[in-house]
Amino acid sequence: MAVLAFLVGLAGLVTALLTRGQAKKAIARAEAAAATAERAAREVVSAAVEARALPERTAKANAKALPAPVVMTKRRPAPIGRDTLLAVVHHQLATLEHRRRAELPAPADAVPGAAGPFRGEDGLPRLAPAAGPRDVPTTVPQRHDGEPFHWSGTFTERGIEEFPIDWPQPGKAAMALVTAKAAQQYLTVTPMTRTRSRVATHAVLLNAFSSDGLVRRRALLTPEMTHLKVEGRGGLGEWSVQLVGPADLERLLDQREGTGSTVLALPQGTPLELVVHANSSSWHWEFVCGCWAGEDCVCPPPEGLDWFSRMLSGNGEGMGTLVIPRPGLLVGELDGEQDPWRLRLRPLGSED
Repeated sequence: MAVLAFLVGLAGLVTALLTRGQAKKAIARAEAAAATAERAAREVVSAAVEARALPERTAKANAKALPAPVVMTKRRPAPIGRDTLLAVVHHQLATLEHRRRAELPAPADAVPGAAGPFRGEDGLPRLAPAAGPRDVPTTVPQRHDGEPFHWSGTFTERGIEEFPIDWPQPGKAAMALVTAKAAQQYLTVTPMTRTRSRVATHAVLLNAFSSDGLVRRRALLTPEMTHLKVEGRGGLGEWSVQLVGPADLERLLDQREGTGSTVLALPQGTPLELVVHANSSSWHWEFVCGCWAGEDCVCPPPEGLDWFSRMLSGNGEGMGTLVIPRPGLLVGELDGEQDPWRLRLRPLGSED
């Protein structure tokens, strides 16, 4: 009986030992599985960090591989010295002063253009009264020794003086700035054509009567004219004629306003229309073709125009249009030197 009890107790002990061994193995296996899971988790986190950092490293690597960007810098012009600038300004002022004393027109860039059409309260075009200082001569310019394209003289009694024209630009037209004063009777300045085969008297450039005081007029001389004739009809008289070539004339580029007779250069290469607004007891505007053939011009009209007028005339205040087909000159004749006018270029066929 005792032996049987001993055997039962021994079997229970063996069973307990076996059960404990199995438990330890289970715990070991669980610990190993936990360690494996932890390593796997660390690997996943590491892979995620690696994936997140990859684009940044790739961009840095590409930036190192690419060449450095080129920065464009604008080279500044060399500074103009103070002495050079003063010399240029002094030269321009001296040129303008010389032209003012000689009563020649200033260069185009020294004369402001018109600010635009003047319109009244009703919105209709009107000529504004002449404003600002007026270029009114007080004496007749006298020629200085060696001065080109200028003639002057005096009369103390009746007489005629005729001399050949010296052209600023041979073969081209020129503007004549004629100034005169007759203390008694009157004197006239007239262009002539005098050759071996032809003699002709052209329209008078200027009549100066004693009652007029000092008078001045701008007029056109064309290449067929060869001489100028000045005739004193009695008593004391002074006169002056100055010529200006096309290259030195004021240019009409867009719009312009002024007073009295004038001659302007038209350098445009494409056909345009010219709107003329003038107010004088008698006024006349005419286009002179740059071929310088005058009335014998045979240049073709602009494309699409079979015929066009080269001149526009009127009395009192009036407005009209002229066609400017090609480069040339514009000649305006008004009775009074203070009679106003306005000119404006616009595209051919425009209605503005």
